[in-house]
Amino acid sequence: MANRHLGAALWGALKRAPGIELVSPARVVGLQPGPEWVHLTIAGDRGDSTDSTDSTDNLGSGATSELQARLVVAADGAHSLVKQAAGIGSSERDYQQVALVANLATDRSARGIAFERFTATGPLALLPLADGSYTVVWTLAPEVAQSMLAADEGEFVRKLQHSFGWRAGQIVRVGKRASYPLSLVSAQRLRAERVALIGNAAQSLHPVAAQGFNLGLRDAAMLAELIAAADDPGAEELLARFARQRAADRRGMITFTDQLVTLFSNRRGAAIAARDLGLLLFDLSRTAKSALSRLSWGFGATLPRLSRGLPLAP
Repeated sequence: MANRHLGAALWGALKRAPGIELVSPARVVGLQPGPEWVHLTIAGDRGDSTDSTDSTDNLGSGATSELQARLVVAADGAHSLVKQAAGIGSSERDYQQVALVANLATDRSARGIAFERFTATGPLALLPLADGSYTVVWTLAPEVAQSMLAADEGEFVRKLQHSFGWRAGQIVRVGKRASYPLSLVSAQRLRAERVALIGNAAQSLHPVAAQGFNLGLRDAAMLAELIAAADDPGAEELLARFARQRAADRRGMITFTDQLVTLFSNRRGAAIAARDLGLLLFDLSRTAKSALSRLSWGFGATLPRLSRGLPLAP
């Protein structure tokens, strides 16, 4: 599913949900936690990328407003302003790689099939979209990515086709290209006083295993499950339990993706031969493929109820 479709569905659900006030576009400019409430200062900014046509803009340009909440959930990206305001630090590992992304069409419909190749510069993935086209995520060295962003469409298509091959057919059209640097950003902790971190604010992963989104969904599902059963959503014991229950899954997925990046970045001859043999054996093993497919369930001993197909509350 394209991000714009998912975003539209979520905005629609928020607008229809009772008891929710949408303030957008807006950003947090101040956060003061306390034992009972978190006091927030938010500012409107029409230069933000939020689509205000799908939201209620309660703040004029440059205006500020004071709010208070029992719990603030930081879900605002790897370099979260909420995380910083709450005094939670992060570690960061720069992979010295760039992900180049674009939508493209081939002479064959995607038919829901995703492809991933491991090239000399990193993974190259074609991810199917509902209309039969693909999104490409191409991992490149920064200088090569810059060159590919500047290339005309013909040159870009030729080089992408050469790198990926023909399993998805011939590339016939490429949309607007964009890029972002790849790094591992991991918050030092998942909570502060009446503040919880989820998604990329908690951990931003390399896309090599395409598991960052799934991991963030499990963060959100577990926090929602705990809140649904609580009288005080920001209580210290609730946030401590949230951090404990997400620790194994988070640690396992961070380690797994980081080791994959290291494995496929090793250019020594023996490592390349062993890796190629391993991929061949994996391709021939249904058991191995089934095990990898279960990776989307995570590494945690306790799965959120929503991940198990159960309602949020018993």
